[in-house]
Amino acid sequence: MRISKTFTINAPIDKVWHELADKFEGVAAWSRLVPESKAIPGSSDFDELDHATGRVCKTPLGSDTTEQINHYDLGDGKQRQIGWRVTNLPRVMEYADNLATLTAKGTAMTVCSFDMDVKMRTWGIPAIVFFKPYMSRMLGTIATDLTHYIETGAPSPAKAKQLQKHQAAAGA
Repeated sequence: MRISKTFTINAPIDKVWHELADKFEGVAAWSRLVPESKAIPGSSDFDELDHATGRVCKTPLGSDTTEQINHYDLGDGKQRQIGWRVTNLPRVMEYADNLATLTAKGTAMTVCSFDMDVKMRTWGIPAIVFFKPYMSRMLGTIATDLTHYIETGAPSPAKAKQLQKHQAAAGA
């Protein structure tokens, strides 16, 4: 099952790359789909990088997914790519491979293309009819939250509300 989403962020490619790649483990700062995330040190073939290459994410699906960088290309400055595999998904899914391609449009705009390829277990293939619309909405939410965070420097209103609830629960 393949799902794609392309969107534009009004920010230089370096700024977008910094949030997606350099701060890979920090997805919970901006994505409402990930209430918590933490780094997995020493976790991939890209351990020479100065940042985490793997993360564990709490999700609304009730599971802790494991996400591992499997593609990292700084490109030529006009285009960059980062890919990661997600495991520990709902049982009908074996894994999901994600690829984010960033393309600079001038000096202050970046086109982001997110491609998700979900490998369903054979017995779960009939569930595609239910999962594909859900996963498409997830990519839309990711695009909205990432764009807001990068363009404003603050989480989206929905993510800010989630963070407040999470902090209140942690303090209780």
